[in-house]
Amino acid sequence: MTDASAYILEDIQRKLEEAKSHLSEYLRKSSRAISAKKNLEDYEKVLAG
Repeated sequence: MTDASAYILEDIQRKLEEAKSHLSEYLRKSSRAISAKKNLEDYEKVLAG
């Protein structure tokens, strides 16, 4: 493998790792938002009796 292609592969791998990190962060935030919405709905049901 030439140095140029090794550099390109390293760059692609770095970008994939960054994308994975961003996706994981987004999924954590989405999960928290869904959980918060569910908690709010449960709380409102309790208040309604």
